[in-house]
Amino acid sequence: MILHACFVIILVATLSISATYRYRARRRNPGLTRMSEAPWVMALRLLCSLPLILTLLICCFTPALLNWAALPWPQWSRWLGVGVVSM
Repeated sequence: MILHACFVIILVATLSISATYRYRARRRNPGLTRMSEAPWVMALRLLCSLPLILTLLICCFTPALLNWAALPWPQWSRWLGVGVVSM
């Protein structure tokens, strides 16, 4: 349970930092939009990002649905992962 809370906190912190810098970049250069990218790049981004976003949301709100993907790693390695990602 504590590891799950750490995951959610790190995810929220990462997304908020990313949103802050994206906002600053758009404010500094308003001509920089995703619509200026090639259509195949946008399609590829959508194809890759939707499964990732859905998996992260499932992991945050209903982690029991992802029990099939659990790995039998020792507890110390999970905490090591929290420490590495927090850096």
